[in-house]
Amino acid sequence: MSWEFIKKLLVVIAVIIAVEVFRFFTGFPMTLIDILFTPFSVFLMILGIKQLVSTNKKKRDGDAPYMSHSVLQLSGTLIVFLAVTMLGLWCLSAGLQDPLGFFTGVKGAMHGYTLMCLGSLMVSYSLYFSYRLLVRIKDQSLRARRG
Repeated sequence: MSWEFIKKLLVVIAVIIAVEVFRFFTGFPMTLIDILFTPFSVFLMILGIKQLVSTNKKKRDGDAPYMSHSVLQLSGTLIVFLAVTMLGLWCLSAGLQDPLGFFTGVKGAMHGYTLMCLGSLMVSYSLYFSYRLLVRIKDQSLRARRG
């Protein structure tokens, strides 16, 4: 065992103990999934918002090389985007109805505030990428008509 591994192990143990002490003294409901997924989803949302408002865009949506997809591939992609959006809306609404409620499952449990963060992340990313796909389809169809 190297010293680096021991230091990492001690940091993980210290974080787990700190979270348990915080939860014990404040009574704030928290699980390991909450600790992992809530900051991760908030971080991804911040990165997505920074990308949307960034003025330094090197490539626009229509500048991508021409890609040909069949109707089946495009409809399948849009159906997956729609399904992920619906799942995200369900997570968002369940999290908004009971933010401190405990949702249990087969693989773990989380609270409503984590469901709310994950739901908003799923909805925003799936809507953004479906919008980009539709813009690219529109631009490619216009490009194909021009010749």
